[in-house]
Amino acid sequence: METPCLVVLITASDEEEAAKIAQILVEEKLVACVNIVPGLRS
Repeated sequence: METPCLVVLITASDEEEAAKIAQILVEEKLVACVNIVPGLRS
């Protein structure tokens, strides 16, 4: 049986907020990994 893989992209107001979101998602085991891209504009 294959396990589905999803890529989810979000934007945050700054790196601090991104780090907080990332920490919660990893601690709650909702994601396997997180990438924070400084300077990304949307």
